[in-house]
Amino acid sequence: MAVRLVAELGRAKDQKDEPQAKVVLVELYDLLVSSNAKLDPVSPERTMSDADLKWVLARLRPLARQDSKEKLVLPSQLKNTNDLKSFVDLFVPFSS
Repeated sequence: MAVRLVAELGRAKDQKDEPQAKVVLVELYDLLVSSNAKLDPVSPERTMSDADLKWVLARLRPLARQDSKEKLVLPSQLKNTNDLKSFVDLFVPFSS
């Protein structure tokens, strides 16, 4: 699912479709932050390991705004994402 969402975000960015990107980012936030990064690493409720999260972040990082890329290196950095808006702001508005 994460791979599909990253691909959809890439398409939205290529097409400069910020409304679609925001829809995809809501899903990514739920999957990456709410369901995984905010939970304890050994929580049985997690659906992704830290290794999986790092893999997804490596693919998301090139899609982030230039000034936000360093915030998408480690899963622990996602834990510091306070809310959905701060996550979306890592990507949109798209840089020109």
